[in-house]
Amino acid sequence: MSIFDKLPQLSEPMRLAVVRAVIYLGVFIALALWAQDSDLFTDKTPIAVSIEMPATVTLIKDADSIPLSVIVRIKNNTKEAAKLEVPTTCHIFRWFVTSPEGELIQGEKNEICTQVVMTANLPAGQQAEETMQIDLDPRRLLPDKEYILSFRFWGQDGQALFTAVEE
Repeated sequence: MSIFDKLPQLSEPMRLAVVRAVIYLGVFIALALWAQDSDLFTDKTPIAVSIEMPATVTLIKDADSIPLSVIVRIKNNTKEAAKLEVPTTCHIFRWFVTSPEGELIQGEKNEICTQVVMTANLPAGQQAEETMQIDLDPRRLLPDKEYILSFRFWGQDGQALFTAVEE
């Protein structure tokens, strides 16, 4: 007895269509389960950082600086708590801007920091975020040019692209 005999009294083309639909559905479910367990759609870097910022920065004429508000995130993708440690409070978030060719455009200003080691605990699977302000010097940026913001948040490196545009 075949699977076709178990189907109701349908025409042969209709029975084949039902069987094909079941096979397609099975393949789709198998692919969905595989993708969920694979690294295809998830970042499996043990400690991952990301930054949320505008894709364009407007150059304001006669401005001393351009305040750029960014949201930096750090995520623990491991199954254990992660201990985050930096040498001073000034090292929690560090940044500099380069051209795509690697030319240094601007770095952050030196600050006087208390020499106290900063530590934090990031539980397994958890994420922390902070909103920071970066003051860009408009005299160092050219309009319609792409730049790279390189940053370090709790000792983990990341990058983001942005384009400077005229007001």
